[in-house]
Amino acid sequence: MEKLELITRKIDLLISTKNQLTQENNQLSLKLDEANGEIAKLNLKIEELQEKCDIKDLEMDDILSKLEDIVLENQ
Repeated sequence: MEKLELITRKIDLLISTKNQLTQENNQLSLKLDEANGEIAKLNLKIEELQEKCDIKDLEMDDILSKLEDIVLENQ
């Protein structure tokens, strides 16, 4: 009878541990989802900044081209 009680306690402990680990896993999954959401937001901001930089590069190229034309005209 003692062995049966010991086995029952061990099973209960294993079930309890499994439930606790499942709960912790769910909490970590939620945190991971939140972190992935933040990463997605940051990636969008990076893309927006890259687009702005690309536009500025085009504007600078245009300005340089106009300056080159002016210099060539004045030679």
